Amino acid sequence: MLVITHGLHYGGAQVSTIEFLRLIKNFVDVNVVVCMDADKIFVRNLLELGVPVRPVPYRLVMGYPDLAVEGISGIIKWADVVWIGDESYCVATRIKKIKDTPIVAHLHSYALICPIWSALYGLKEVCSKKCSFLRIVRCKQELNLRYAEIGIYNLLTASINAILDLVKGPTDYCIWQCILRRVLKNIENFVAVSNAMRNIYLLHMSNLTDKNLTVIYNPVTMPLRYVNFSSKVSSQDYVLYASGSQPIKGPHILLTAWKEIFEKHKDSKLYMVGCKGSWVEKKAKKLNLKGVVLLNRLPPEKLYSIMSKAKVVVMPSILPEPFGRLAAEGNVLGIPALVSNIGGLPEAIEPDITGYLTTPGNPLSLADTLDKAMSKNFSRELIQARTFERFDKEKLMKQFLNFLQDTMTCA
Repeated sequence: MLVITHGLHYGGAQVSTIEFLRLIKNFVDVNVVVCMDADKIFVRNLLELGVPVRPVPYRLVMGYPDLAVEGISGIIKWADVVWIGDESYCVATRIKKIKDTPIVAHLHSYALICPIWSALYGLKEVCSKKCSFLRIVRCKQELNLRYAEIGIYNLLTASINAILDLVKGPTDYCIWQCILRRVLKNIENFVAVSNAMRNIYLLHMSNLTDKNLTVIYNPVTMPLRYVNFSSKVSSQDYVLYASGSQPIKGPHILLTAWKEIFEKHKDSKLYMVGCKGSWVEKKAKKLNLKGVVLLNRLPPEKLYSIMSKAKVVVMPSILPEPFGRLAAEGNVLGIPALVSNIGGLPEAIEPDITGYLTTPGNPLSLADTLDKAMSKNFSRELIQARTFERFDKEKLMKQFLNFLQDTMTCA
């Protein structure tokens, strides 16, 4: 199997790729192709698996990495199947020119149904309609207004961007459509990471029913490579948010909720990873919040160490998250997770057992549910046990291997 993954950042798609490779590398011969500027931690983790890693040149087209794989044509001809592990979909066209090898693509984002990759119309609601010239313009303009309301842009910047989007929106749409046509033509089958994600894709791309679009959850094993689980370890009095500063992740919703939470939990802290020096920091200062600790992006060993001692992990996304890895990772470490009731997040936890659901975009609902989560004495052993049942790594490995086999058989 030839694995294609850009690896330009070390996010959920890259973590999942490593986890699947760790599970299947003893059952299939693997070669991995990455971009030349791939994240060093990601490449190091790949090399630790003992698989060959081949960096290749690339260019970005509207954010989509287009890997120049012509220099490794021998490896492409060697492969019985190609697995695209992230958004490197453009490479499919290049591969098919060298060999008509069956290709499987993992869907970890909405990059194939949304030119801005969010499937969140105007930062307000899950997008349920196909994109168009007019729709992308309106979406971008609504987005600018929302950024101004949140405090990311001032009104002047938002107004200028709204005017520019009259041209940029249709331009982006045309380029995106060209990419989309090539991708769908050259990729046989797709893996969605949740049922919710699959359903959203089918709303936008009914022609995917002609292909095999299956749901296979991500294995959630990475935290235990860095932290030894112990049910005897007591959680400390802090809440962990580790989704970064993107507004679709809802950090502004959490900050508004925290003002009320701190009145009831004055000794508590809110750790916000990936937010230091961003607009989130300015927002926290403007709200005059106490107990908020803003951190830079952390290496895995430090992130999971902090996570393992948290009172609760919170994902207040307004985005219909494809999966909700951070919530599931917290659960693997025995930490309850509080997530928005949207997208794949409800599939990542077991409500009232491994965490709670809250209304997306609603600070009052978030504050009430977070207070409930912080006040409850959860069983760490039960949370971990139920999470292992939900994301059984052996079962997921077999599902994925069978899917690869089916793709090769039907090609």
